[in-house]
Amino acid sequence: MTHSSAPSATVIVPTFNRADLLRLTLTSLSAQSRSDFEVIVVDDGSTDRTRAVVDEFTRALRLTYVFQPDEGFRVARARNLGIRLADSPICVFVDSGVVMHRTSVDRHVEVQAGEDVVVGRLLGFSQDNSSEEELVRLWTSLGEGSRFSHLEGREDFQDPRDHCLSSLDVPFGSWPAPWALFWTANASAPTQMVLEAGGFDEAYTSWGVEDVDLGYRLHRSGARYRWAHDAVGFHHPHDKPQHSRRVSADSNRHYFASKFPGDTAVQLLTTHRAVCLNHVLLGELPSMQGVRT
Repeated sequence: MTHSSAPSATVIVPTFNRADLLRLTLTSLSAQSRSDFEVIVVDDGSTDRTRAVVDEFTRALRLTYVFQPDEGFRVARARNLGIRLADSPICVFVDSGVVMHRTSVDRHVEVQAGEDVVVGRLLGFSQDNSSEEELVRLWTSLGEGSRFSHLEGREDFQDPRDHCLSSLDVPFGSWPAPWALFWTANASAPTQMVLEAGGFDEAYTSWGVEDVDLGYRLHRSGARYRWAHDAVGFHHPHDKPQHSRRVSADSNRHYFASKFPGDTAVQLLTTHRAVCLNHVLLGELPSMQGVRT
């Protein structure tokens, strides 16, 4: 696939041994309503059919594949490689296994306004493995045109952050810590601003918090936050090692707190769920203080 003009956005997809999930993501990207974007897949040392899956999409997408040897969990470094290769003013971060609605990349591009960080929605996301069998059954049984509309109608499959936005009167961009909801399964930011903020901290070598850390630094550097309700992705179910992820995230929260010891919001993240943080800071959730799942 040849292109004569610069891309409007760069979609960066890190992956590791998730060939089938990656195929779902790339399939959704190849069906987007706009085609003037590039995709960079950064492989963190896969030994499965990841490269073969990428090769299936070289005609359908403006696609770059980058491989780094497996030296442990290095998703932060993988995303940074993609950022440095980006040939557009906007980086859209999408996780392997996230199926993007056909208009989602367009919404990221349209909502961007120079210095904005755009956070998209993620249907079907759960930290545990609850309802995954039901989700898979629904996804495979529904037609392509009705999947997202059906999931939107199911309260149990909504983005866990939706309640945060509907339960606070303060607009998302005016929250004290909108960065707590900067989850890079579906989010975007200006490429130059990300580079100036230092990119992802590569000291994070286990699951969790590296995206929130970058979100915090972007906010501190003056980025405006916008919630794009209609930039939607579906988090396709897959096995998650719950205990090890919980331990990893807890350790990474404390590392994050050690970097910014004078910031109350960052310190609170060690004892509160990210989705509750702004409620606590705004005095809207006193009964939840000290509670995290």
